[in-house]
Amino acid sequence: MVRTLLAAIFAASVPSLALAELRLPELPSLSSVLEKVQIRSERMRVSLDIRGYFNGDRYDLRDSLARIDMEVSRESGGKGFRFSGDVDGRYLSGRVESRNDGSWEIWGGGLNVDMRKRGAGDYEISGFVDEAEGSRHMDVTLRQRGMPGNFSVWENGANIDISRFASTTSLSGEIELSRFGKKSLALVSVYVAVLESQLDKPQSGR
Repeated sequence: MVRTLLAAIFAASVPSLALAELRLPELPSLSSVLEKVQIRSERMRVSLDIRGYFNGDRYDLRDSLARIDMEVSRESGGKGFRFSGDVDGRYLSGRVESRNDGSWEIWGGGLNVDMRKRGAGDYEISGFVDEAEGSRHMDVTLRQRGMPGNFSVWENGANIDISRFASTTSLSGEIELSRFGKKSLALVSVYVAVLESQLDKPQSGR
């Protein structure tokens, strides 16, 4: 009886002793795994508003889904703009500089993006953006549709309509986060605000 009891105790202790000696690597949490899978496959709805103030001197950019909350302001006495704010919990700031050839370039930490006019009313936006997952190339075209200030984007993970009404411009559609990040969306909206400022600026002689 005693031998049987001792054998049972020893047998029960062997697995625990083996596990104690065999230290397996720590496995990632389920939430982190799901988050990475979601980033690779998720298509996020875009609902971003650009509101203009002071005849095109300042714009507020808001999208609660993408957690974008930014401001774009014209530099005093210059043609350039400055922008700053939060994108998905990360601070983003920089400068939009006008070039002599009519193009625009964004300068800032981890940003190297420019915008060039193509044809009568289209604009190409391309460059590299430091997204949360690392540096990513962005290459999209704002295709004018209808009246000036209205565009469509439909390539490289972005499917967005840009519609202007009075002093407000709305971006609606969806983006594929594995190909087009939230910071890229914010920078496209910064460029849209710059374009809208040309339309909102009072014309001389009025």
